[in-house]
Amino acid sequence: MLFVRFLFSCLLISFHCQCAITTFVNITVDDQFGDPSTHSQISYMPPDAWSIAPNCSHCPDNLSLFPAKAYNRTWHDGAVRPGTVRSASLQFYGKLHVFDVILHSHPHFRKCSMIFFIDGVRMGSYSSELNSAQDQWMYDVVVFQNTSLAMTKHQLLIQSGQENGPDTIILLDYIMYS
Repeated sequence: MLFVRFLFSCLLISFHCQCAITTFVNITVDDQFGDPSTHSQISYMPPDAWSIAPNCSHCPDNLSLFPAKAYNRTWHDGAVRPGTVRSASLQFYGKLHVFDVILHSHPHFRKCSMIFFIDGVRMGSYSSELNSAQDQWMYDVVVFQNTSLAMTKHQLLIQSGQENGPDTIILLDYIMYS
């Protein structure tokens, strides 16, 4: 009987260790190449309104991004004029971090602005005024995170632009979940 208890205890400890190990795996979803574990892609709406970089269609020649500093050397450019909206969405599990390339100086855009929805509920926003006094580009910037979500399937929606909002630019680099 003592041996059976010992085996049961070992099995229980092994199970708990296995669960603890599998909970903390980070999955990085590239803006262009998608989720390496599920092979799902980020959905961009409207699809033809997003530019796939490293060729920034809105950037003058003197504002060059360094593709090597972006994850997998890519990002999606979702520049928005007043009265238009762009969105990007992804299904994921658990904790979430969204990373962008942030522009601080541009002759046509004055703002970087996004709203984040999870499962249809507004969960946060990111906004920064472009300021030419700062470095032109910042890479790997966390623009949104939520680490308190249940380990179930969720839907992320990133919205750039508003009906009556200003010109805004978003350079989505990658999303990480665990």
